[in-house]
Amino acid sequence: MNPQDLTLLTYSDFKSLLPWRSQWEELAQDNPMLGFVWQLNWWNAFADSERGVGKQLVVALLLDSDKNLAGIAPCYIAATSTAR
Repeated sequence: MNPQDLTLLTYSDFKSLLPWRSQWEELAQDNPMLGFVWQLNWWNAFADSERGVGKQLVVALLLDSDKNLAGIAPCYIAATSTAR
């Protein structure tokens, strides 16, 4: 796979990721914790908790030259303060 043939997309909410759900589930194979539904439920529980305050979801999708899903990186950005 040539890196120049790859496309990186980023999303900040799971609703926008719905078109990728079936390919995401295929990549997760038989590991439910890597699947779309698990990640969606984890984010919903985490974001609504005290630990989720100030966190912004970021999901990076890597597409191959045929625009098929080749990789997924669900992450979050945490706002931090340097004030003391």
